[in-house]
Amino acid sequence: MERASGTDSAAAGQGPRCSRSAAGIVALALAAAWLAAGSGGMLGEGFQRALTWLLLGTMVVLGWPKEFRLWKSWGILAIAVVAAGAMMASSIAVVNILAVVIILSAIASLRGGIDARAMLLGTVAVFLFAVYRLAFCSIPVVWHLAQTTGSGMGKLASLLTCQKLSIGAAFGGIDFLVPMLVLLVIWGTFLQRPRRRPIIMALVAIIIVQIIYIALVAYSEKLLACLPDPFFHVETDPDKVGVNNVGVWAWQNMVRAWLPWNLPMVAVVLQAIVAAGMMRWGLFKPGGQTFLSGHAETGKNACPPGCNRDNRQSEVVSLGNLVWQVITHCGPPILAAVLALSCTLSLSKSDLTGKTILALDSENSSWSVPEYSKSAENGYGLLPCFIESLGGKFIRVKNLAEADLSRADLLLILHPNEILREQDRTRLEKYLDSGGRLLVGADPETNTSDPFFSVRDETAVPLVEDWEQSYEQLNTPATVGLSDARNPFGFQRSTVLDVAWSVRPLVVGRWGWSEPGRAVAEGAAPQWELRKPLGDLVLAAERSVGKGWPPEGKIVTLGDVRCLSNDVLPTSYPFVGRLLSVLADKETSDPGVPWRQAVSIVVILLLIVLFIGQRRLIPLTISAVVLAAGVALCSSSSFQSRRVLPHSDGPAARPIAYLDASHLEAYSSRLWSSGSGGDYGVAGLARVLMRNGYLPLRLPELTAEQLQPAKLLISIAPARSFSAEERETVRQFVEQGGTFLCLVGAEEAGASAKLLDQFQFAVPPTPVLPGEKIQEAEPWYEEKNHPLTVEYTSPDDSKKYRVQFFASWEVQSPADDVTEHIFIDNGRVKQRIVVSRSLKSGVAAVIADTHFASNQNLETLLGTVEDNLQFWRWLLPRITGYRAATPADKAIPESGIREEGPDEG
Repeated sequence: MERASGTDSAAAGQGPRCSRSAAGIVALALAAAWLAAGSGGMLGEGFQRALTWLLLGTMVVLGWPKEFRLWKSWGILAIAVVAAGAMMASSIAVVNILAVVIILSAIASLRGGIDARAMLLGTVAVFLFAVYRLAFCSIPVVWHLAQTTGSGMGKLASLLTCQKLSIGAAFGGIDFLVPMLVLLVIWGTFLQRPRRRPIIMALVAIIIVQIIYIALVAYSEKLLACLPDPFFHVETDPDKVGVNNVGVWAWQNMVRAWLPWNLPMVAVVLQAIVAAGMMRWGLFKPGGQTFLSGHAETGKNACPPGCNRDNRQSEVVSLGNLVWQVITHCGPPILAAVLALSCTLSLSKSDLTGKTILALDSENSSWSVPEYSKSAENGYGLLPCFIESLGGKFIRVKNLAEADLSRADLLLILHPNEILREQDRTRLEKYLDSGGRLLVGADPETNTSDPFFSVRDETAVPLVEDWEQSYEQLNTPATVGLSDARNPFGFQRSTVLDVAWSVRPLVVGRWGWSEPGRAVAEGAAPQWELRKPLGDLVLAAERSVGKGWPPEGKIVTLGDVRCLSNDVLPTSYPFVGRLLSVLADKETSDPGVPWRQAVSIVVILLLIVLFIGQRRLIPLTISAVVLAAGVALCSSSSFQSRRVLPHSDGPAARPIAYLDASHLEAYSSRLWSSGSGGDYGVAGLARVLMRNGYLPLRLPELTAEQLQPAKLLISIAPARSFSAEERETVRQFVEQGGTFLCLVGAEEAGASAKLLDQFQFAVPPTPVLPGEKIQEAEPWYEEKNHPLTVEYTSPDDSKKYRVQFFASWEVQSPADDVTEHIFIDNGRVKQRIVVSRSLKSGVAAVIADTHFASNQNLETLLGTVEDNLQFWRWLLPRITGYRAATPADKAIPESGIREEGPDEG
């Protein structure tokens, strides 16, 4: 044990004050919990996790057992570290926070006396903070209370600083106040009398830190004005113009990036210091059991030296005390399990079989799909095809007829720029009163005051392009289990939705601001200013309407309708498919139904009552493990149950083409880019697949169930290798009639090598490491720094066409049945670039060019590479055996799209 001096007793942690290390561990635990929750600002997921791990590691070092003879102490700490590592691997913030509880409780179990009691207080505070975050993301009333409190903090800052500040829970510091106030309450119950003065001093310190923090946020614009101008490196050497200058850094650029987006880190540091001061300088009462291990205790429960606790006279325990002990020991884990179930579990399937989706047509909605003969990139023609792939029926009408509404499971209104006609409004109200469901797709250009749509005349602008790692999705059937990586929701610049108490947020933009009006949507450059709302912008929300209690009618509003568009749907379809099925099925297993919310609130109140007076670590540790396991299992089960599994059945269905997105592929998640560095997105490839008659979708996980209905699987230079099970899945997919196409160059060939080997293909890698007995590959080009252009002949009309490669390499194969689609023959040696090979009913093909299908080599916002578009139109039928029908050949069935419904008005 660590030795203390001064006012501390001889043994650290055994006097009225805890040791410095214990106070530091509690402070680090709170800081780690805030970082795990994402409360420290826009840090980026990787940096945020690295900081959290750093704090956890520091806690372990400070709490390292000093007595080598106590091997059980080492075992407890080792088990806690392993468990916390598994919990930190989760993408669920609540589970990450509970990992801090496990580490802190394990360290507390290795200490005795006051040290253990101080860390017990920190453990309770962090645990209840995890409960709060779970309630925040699951119970709308808790979310609204937090936002209202955060807005109040903004008004307080405006009053104190004379600077207008409009913020919510994220910048209002509510995540810091909740655990600090919990810590203050339970800390006060552990102090010696008189305790009024230290409690008041600690409360004042918490309030002062909060005021300093929100004042900094309020003054952030003026602080930015005080900084030097941003530093930009200007290249004077003409030979280096356009070269990426990695390593150029300036302090003013870093500080500017922090204001105001990383200012919450100031509150993290300051509140952690206050917590350390509370633990270090508080005079604790002696005695009390707080340990997992058998360290010596002080006070009335202490056992004299040499005595055997088991031989002491047993205390007389009344029935009431026995019941209370059972409740305090067994109650918390049971309540934790109930809370996980009530807040996260939803086990219905994302299926539209037998459901009818009715779409109200408007002048601003184009229902075309991109074709070679015309451009329809901004339309929504892929949405009906996607709905049919889930078993649904799509009908488009010009007006709301009662006959159509009576058979509609879901009504879809896009671009609601006009107030509904009186007769349509009456029918819509009647439809919603009877339990109908309405999905409204708005955008920043939406200009309507119709109360049905609940949109503001404001544009939500993300700090990071496409809200990357800036989403905060609530626990709803449409969002549970979806991460915020690669923009799975498809929002870009969205209209801001109303946040009345009757609204239940689905998706919130945590790190962004709100621009008034529609100037940004019309092309104006957005710029954050202090007077503009900062953070917590609602991008998708729902509200219940209609008669009865609870009302069965629902209106869901999307702040950005582009998630339903042709370009974005291949990425956003998991969210869109879930949302459509939840609305059309009239979901009953939703955690947001009133009775489940009531159960969650009651359970949370009971947990608070039990843990505020808790004196033992065992129930707290078990509860943390149960809650973490429950949330992880329920979220995983809900995610698996709600996987969107399209199929190719139906008279007008399109064959599915998957772009693998599960192995760190070498393409950008951004759809388009007009930067000078080029664009490595694959939105152009998705358009090519649409023009060739496919339903292109990105594949988040490679499983046999997901692949079974697909026709085409495309892999683009993965950085993570395929497992043996995944390679077998791809092989079976090909043998059963599918087509696998791999685009990979020599520089990225390593991760694909084993997968291609089972099809007898190989792309020699480069560079070759010393000692490897293989020949290094060489790229093919016409001249240095120019792409390779190759001619090929169409078998239909014997015309010669040209195709341009980005960086082409050679494909090798020992098989005799390889079809060479594109090759170079210089008379001495023939190098194959595009090849395919049949396996039973399917085909495996390789294009030895990683970025051959990237936007800059195919199609960008500025234009197209027509030769390459023509090449894909030529190649796909040759390797897949599928040729899309021309528009004149397409027959729309009677149950499909019709232009107009009967007008009964």
